[in-house]
Amino acid sequence: MKILLFFTGFLLPWHGAITVFLPDEFRWWKEVFLVIFFTLALAREIKNFRTGKKIGISTAEIVAIAFLAWLAILVAIGGFQQDQIVAARYLGLGFFTFLVFSRLHRGNFDSEIFKKFAVGLVSSGVFSVFFGIWAKFFGGFEILRNFYSTAISSWVPGQKIPIFHEIDGVSRMQGGSSGPIEFSHLLVIAIFAVAFLPIARKFKFILVAILAVGVAQSASRAAIVAVMLLGIFAWIFSKIKKSNLKIANFSKKIVEIFTPKKLAIATFASIFIFALILPKILDRTGDSDHFSRPLVAIRAGFDRPIFGNLGSFGPAARIRNLREKNDDRAPIAENVFADAFAQTGLLGLALVLAFWIAIFRSAHQKFRPFLIAIFFTANLATIFEMTPIAIAVFLTFGTSERGIENLKL
Repeated sequence: MKILLFFTGFLLPWHGAITVFLPDEFRWWKEVFLVIFFTLALAREIKNFRTGKKIGISTAEIVAIAFLAWLAILVAIGGFQQDQIVAARYLGLGFFTFLVFSRLHRGNFDSEIFKKFAVGLVSSGVFSVFFGIWAKFFGGFEILRNFYSTAISSWVPGQKIPIFHEIDGVSRMQGGSSGPIEFSHLLVIAIFAVAFLPIARKFKFILVAILAVGVAQSASRAAIVAVMLLGIFAWIFSKIKKSNLKIANFSKKIVEIFTPKKLAIATFASIFIFALILPKILDRTGDSDHFSRPLVAIRAGFDRPIFGNLGSFGPAARIRNLREKNDDRAPIAENVFADAFAQTGLLGLALVLAFWIAIFRSAHQKFRPFLIAIFFTANLATIFEMTPIAIAVFLTFGTSERGIENLKL
């Protein structure tokens, strides 16, 4: 399993290149890996049942199961339409990934699960950055420009995937990923994962610097601020730890901070601060979409507050429009929570929020900077529609639960 974990981390930043350079069948490697991990988790559950070993179920796991069940109910109510099945796949993949790795992790709070994944992700992320630098600055794009893919990507169905992405005269590096957003957010996860590598601190700084260059070259403002938040909160939490504040009291204070009401306030405050820190946020064409599209999604949710509009937003809607109108334009929520409300109704939104709260409550202290950074980006984009990001983030969620008190970073 450790080798498989390493290759999962190693291949995720190269999913775009795999789609571009290899036959279409290879782009399903992620799903194959998840099936293998699911089989391993199921085998462990069966073994524990036979031996009488009882492993409790966490609140986050219960909520994840409930959300997947609600998706199944919505698909059934809709008559098992293809578009709704596709939408359920994108909305539910992260929760399925979380359940698989949470069960593998809870068996003995195995810190090696995330560590092996971290080694693969960081090393691959560094190579992806160098590949992007070569493509953008040293003629690599001219050499590889004829290699395009017509395969449907996880974020823009039907779009041909180039070596780097250009908009409004700005070349946005994407390395081996499917686009600059996927590239930059995987690097954010890799920067967090550097802390788990068994190497000297000075080498960790070098790796973080290389990965940070990639994030900057992606021109993803959300990812840039996410890296800043990682650094700020990692520093704050390290100071708290050095002050000998007990973990139990620390966790209690964090729970008090991240109540549902305060999470909502923090969401709007973070967007406002983001606009202040980077004044050019509105300069780029379409930036207002980050504010208007969530409102459109929320209005759609209120039109069908019980059962939602499954398949009317995101990749499923794009695939349908591409099939029916030869046009991949479709509504995008640009906000994970607005998307959940629009597609799965009030119950779906409540379950998604409950899941995040449960994760905040149960996560090990060392994972909290990552949770805060990802929560911020989740309010600016539907990042989990990009399959590599969904797998990487929810794998991290699944291995973040308290219990590894002796974890060395």
